[in-house]
Amino acid sequence: MAELEREFTVHKAWDIPEGIAGIRERCANVRAAITTVTTEVTRAHFEALPKLELLACYGPYVTLVDHVAAREHQVPVTHTPDSTAEPVADLTMGMIVALMRRICEADRFMRTGAWRTRQFPAAVEVRGKTCGIVGMGRIGREIARRAAAFDMEIAWQGPRAKPDVPHRYVPDLEQLARESDCLVVTCALTPETRNLITTRIL
Repeated sequence: MAELEREFTVHKAWDIPEGIAGIRERCANVRAAITTVTTEVTRAHFEALPKLELLACYGPYVTLVDHVAAREHQVPVTHTPDSTAEPVADLTMGMIVALMRRICEADRFMRTGAWRTRQFPAAVEVRGKTCGIVGMGRIGREIARRAAAFDMEIAWQGPRAKPDVPHRYVPDLEQLARESDCLVVTCALTPETRNLITTRIL
């Protein structure tokens, strides 16, 4: 951000409380926009940015961008489909281990001095547990590879089975949730997957 601000005038959408109306008013000269995997970019955004020449998306997912409107406004949309799978999988595996082994809780327990008066409760082993993965795309496959290295059982769910995936396919999400010790959601955010993980699934 600091490098961008040295070279360009940078408008931050989170500092514009008026939404589209504020973007239209403040960002009429914007030539490039950067978005995230959870930010919807609609026709109204393209209409509010008449000088836009480029929309750059973090990561692989561009499903929340109105591509018809982008084409009509002659705005190229870029993304980085192969840049995030491995680091996201690393972080996910770190979270699985941290949660099951209660690493963050143990750190707080030590730092507050609670260890002087009581014993920290036992954690859960990762080995032998079932890791359920919702969505077996690039990120899901990388997580499965790492979880298997921890001797976890892998099961997964998605819209259809994939013959090249060596792990057990469970077509019913609720069944997968029941069988899993941890449930990892790696599917793309689309209108079909929004609110996929309900209270019932949890």
